[in-house]
Amino acid sequence: MPVAFLNGPYIAYEYEAVTVATVSIGLDAAKLQKARTTNDSIGGTSYTATTKAIECYMTLETAQIRWTCDGTTPTTTVGHLMEVGESITLHGHQNLSKFRSIRTGGTSGSLRVSYFSQ
Repeated sequence: MPVAFLNGPYIAYEYEAVTVATVSIGLDAAKLQKARTTNDSIGGTSYTATTKAIECYMTLETAQIRWTCDGTTPTTTVGHLMEVGESITLHGHQNLSKFRSIRTGGTSGSLRVSYFSQ
């Protein structure tokens, strides 16, 4: 099984586990665009800003799935096939917002997702 190597300018800010079952499912909208409080290092002022995911890294732990990221609804025969142990990295907020997945067999998939922003 390959080892993940994440090296880039983005910062991980959120994580979720997604159960991929018989109905196609997308990523959590609240995690794709999350409000967070930050302290201004110069003036010491706190402010709330919205973090928008621009990349996510996903690994599949159980049961084969199919996925799309262009608005197409995946089915058991439509979409990119993902096998247990494989990973994908998606770039672009719009691609992440349109991501959908569905299981291909009788067992639900367990997809682990880490979200990244600038």
